[in-house]
Amino acid sequence: MLAGMKLSSGSAAFGPLRWTLLIVGLSSIAGLVYLLNQWKDRASDLANEKLPLVAQEHFSRKSLITESIVLAVIGITTLLAGGFGGILPWIAAIFGVAGLLYNFGPFALQNRPLSGLLAGLIGGWLLLRIGSLATGEAAPITKEIPYTLAFAAGCLLTTLPDIEGDRANNKRTFAVAYGEWRTVSVAALLVLASAQIAALNRDWLPIPAALIGLVSLVITHRQRSIVLAVKGNKFSILTLSLAVGWYFPVYLVIIALYFPLARWYHRQRFGVVYPSLSD
Repeated sequence: MLAGMKLSSGSAAFGPLRWTLLIVGLSSIAGLVYLLNQWKDRASDLANEKLPLVAQEHFSRKSLITESIVLAVIGITTLLAGGFGGILPWIAAIFGVAGLLYNFGPFALQNRPLSGLLAGLIGGWLLLRIGSLATGEAAPITKEIPYTLAFAAGCLLTTLPDIEGDRANNKRTFAVAYGEWRTVSVAALLVLASAQIAALNRDWLPIPAALIGLVSLVITHRQRSIVLAVKGNKFSILTLSLAVGWYFPVYLVIIALYFPLARWYHRQRFGVVYPSLSD
């Protein structure tokens, strides 16, 4: 979202209160989307031994429904209070794609390889567009393409460590349908295209993250190590976050506070190491 702001020619010179309302609003909606995803994926997450809080039923169904309602109310209320009503239709669109169509109903985009990839492309583009529209001026779509392709590549790579659990639960993700090495190859092509288009745009912000991603994926192919691909994906995301933080220092503060506090919280309350860059 912040990368979309950077691409826009509009103004992101908000006061502290408006920044806070935007951060809380978007974080609440994102939390709602991921909560729905974890609820739908609890069987495969349990099989893959990941995201244990919902998969291992640390929370009741009633508490999850309550939290979902609270997050939706907070998200909409804070965005309206901050004067961001204009992006609510776009928020609804990303919720519809990433929250509902991706997880539920006859569509269940995550259960089919190409529709899952399409959902990643659309979801990434919507996040960028929300960021640029928050400034009042949409960014040119040509500038958004590199980030959208990189986002889709990241989504593909997150399916790699889940192959066994997804296959056991009849989920046909891209990695399940086409195999881990074709998935790595397609992700590498997407990252390469992302870097080339960014260079043509003279937008150097995503280049370091793309280079890290490409190197890790090339070595992954040579060493046949999925672990390396997953680690490379995480470090690429972190690198892009740090690059964006150069233009929005408040984001660096959030990262610096979130990572150690989240690890302490999850270790103390649930006995798990999360978040982690090591696996």
